[in-house]
Amino acid sequence: AAKQWEELYLGAASASPALHESWVVIARFLRHNKVLPCGLSHNGIIRLLRLAITRTAPVRIRITGSPAFDGIYEAKVGSVHLFRRHAEGPPLVLRRKPRAGGQEAINVAWHGIPLKALRSAAVEWKIQPEADDAEIDTPLAVVFDEAENPTLIRALWWLRGRGGRFHQVQTVSVEIEAVSQEEVAPCVEAVL
Repeated sequence: AAKQWEELYLGAASASPALHESWVVIARFLRHNKVLPCGLSHNGIIRLLRLAITRTAPVRIRITGSPAFDGIYEAKVGSVHLFRRHAEGPPLVLRRKPRAGGQEAINVAWHGIPLKALRSAAVEWKIQPEADDAEIDTPLAVVFDEAENPTLIRALWWLRGRGGRFHQVQTVSVEIEAVSQEEVAPCVEAVL
């Protein structure tokens, strides 16, 4: 049964949201049950394990989309909202920052980003030099998404271009590079 289910899924992943959701549900419970469905192929097991760690807090992420900030970013110890890039040049950070509301709030309006988008945003993730002020300095890239984990960001990013003007792009990607051993231990047990 697992083999037939897998063949259906691999053959119709984009056409069948229900089949995809069934994989997501099994992946979600894999971390608790530590049992894989019998009869899955190697590709099926890998796909299931990838889905199982999707919502895991990463310790390292890979950001791609511009030579200005591409690279591996490490989570600050004890934080899932601050990641630091270790590379040549000035260190960069990816940080999650709630956008404040009320009359006392300081929220910067960046050239090129519609005011409506800025006002409706509750949270921003931004890539900027580590030494920059998190509140007011202009980032290299920003996205308005309430995701707690940067690998779950689904909104489109805004990149700072020539003259400081921002433009929206689809090319920025944030992917898990590494997770803690404690987080993946249940998945390892399921495979062994």
